[in-house]
Amino acid sequence: MGAHAGQEQSPSFWAGLLLIWLCAVIAWAPGTRRDSFSFDDREMLESPIIQGTRSWTAAFLGDAWEHRGNAGHWRPAATLSLRRDRAAYGDGPSAFARSNLALHLFVLLLATVCWRGLCFGRHLAMGRLKIGLWRGGVLGLAIFGAHPVLADSVAWISGRTSMLSAAGGLLGLLGMRVATRGRPRAGLAFAASAAGLSLALMGKEDGLAFAPAYLLLAVFGGRRLLAASAAGILFTCVSWVLLRQEVLGTPFQPLAHSPLAGHDLGQRLRIGCSAAFELLRICAWPTGYPPAWRATAFLPNSTDGLAPSIAGAALLAGLGAVVIWGLGTRGQTRLPLGSAAIALCALIPVLQIVPLGEVAAPRFLYLPLLFAAPLLGYGLRQIIRGRGAWLVLLPLVIASQQRSQIYASRLAYWEARLPSEADQPQAWNALGNAYLELGERDQARSAFEQATAIDPDYSRPWTGLAILALETGALLEAEEHLMRALATGPSNPIAWSNAGALWLRTEAWEAADQAYTKATVLAPGRAAAWRGLARAKRAQGLDSEAAAALAEAERLDPSTQRAQP
Repeated sequence: MGAHAGQEQSPSFWAGLLLIWLCAVIAWAPGTRRDSFSFDDREMLESPIIQGTRSWTAAFLGDAWEHRGNAGHWRPAATLSLRRDRAAYGDGPSAFARSNLALHLFVLLLATVCWRGLCFGRHLAMGRLKIGLWRGGVLGLAIFGAHPVLADSVAWISGRTSMLSAAGGLLGLLGMRVATRGRPRAGLAFAASAAGLSLALMGKEDGLAFAPAYLLLAVFGGRRLLAASAAGILFTCVSWVLLRQEVLGTPFQPLAHSPLAGHDLGQRLRIGCSAAFELLRICAWPTGYPPAWRATAFLPNSTDGLAPSIAGAALLAGLGAVVIWGLGTRGQTRLPLGSAAIALCALIPVLQIVPLGEVAAPRFLYLPLLFAAPLLGYGLRQIIRGRGAWLVLLPLVIASQQRSQIYASRLAYWEARLPSEADQPQAWNALGNAYLELGERDQARSAFEQATAIDPDYSRPWTGLAILALETGALLEAEEHLMRALATGPSNPIAWSNAGALWLRTEAWEAADQAYTKATVLAPGRAAAWRGLARAKRAQGLDSEAAAALAEAERLDPSTQRAQP
């Protein structure tokens, strides 16, 4: 026991870890110097829980986006980590970005410790190739740590969910490693599997990928350990489903939120295989890809998307066959092939067997690339002998520095997405909001008008045009735009809230009451809508109803108590 512990503290461990960290810091540190938020960072940080005006326990009791309209996301670890950052550093984006980098370095630390223990553990890889496996793993983790496809998670503040999921899952893996050393301990295996998977799922749903990792490690401890680990996983999964049912009203994200909800299983698999092929492609050649993909990127029509679908299916099937064959053999290859097996499991959600909220995004690769890192490094060292394999890191580091700039601001993000979504009104509307946030109103108006020209029945840009009209005091124009927004998007809570604000301003109390009531029905977690409703009720002399609305606003955001209806 002492010799093993001493071996882990050997200079080679620390040298390997410092090298991995150095590559990651060089790649991502430049992206932490920023003065703006990206994509939906600001909206996420508006949460009263993150702002500290609601109890931290509320993070476990509702949707992470309750304050903006539910999205089917139960991710308390992300909410609480952002709350901690804001309490410690304030509202500046650079502090949140530095915290993201620190979290990424923590994941790399845990992954390095796990890999070191597997390479020199009692049950695995006790042959003459163990040093080669360790060195290959260091190279693989360095490539993972500095890979540009991780910008979604490392450089984007709201994207830290994958890193939190990885950190929790790796802590469980360390517990499983202890359970398999020496005399197997079933109780510890149960606790490690249950706790590690719970922590991973509190970060993000893709933490389920750690379940096969625990089972694979438990196999080497015997049937009793395997049964204990499986029981811990089952306990956590059942608890997670029941908790989501209680908190969100459904254990899984409603299909209506998915862009592929209207596709049958065959169509979803076809799109998913194309997406998987593209994701694997950018791992090997990370250039020319947007921050997210739409279904039309993989299926422009009935025939053009067939080739990548077939290629993706064949690639995944081939990799799966090689992994299954390799795991059935004896020897040193079982360890890196085991990492490949788990990486393939982590890619399964991309296949869209159950429709996801997004078709594909680079952040989907955080866990698959983490699991595949040892195999990647080991294989690369077999192809390129000596230290020449490390030259692969240079272009990756440079690409990561450039890629992180996409997440430097909301405007930079949507400018990066626009070339692949120029025909999408949603992209132009988001670009308009980015300009509006910067105070560039002429550009914002142009973007909103472009969105309405593409799709006159898309509600949100009409709301943006109404906001611009309200700023200039053009109340009739604002009302016209809001009526168009409500006619085309009757389920748009932002439009209803803005309509309520307009009618409060024109003293149309009853109309404001109806608008705010509709907004609170559509987005019951929006404290601002409840505050507006309280004002409308008070103006009509409905004091008891106004007090009830204000009480609900205070419950959702206690800072409301400082405001008067």
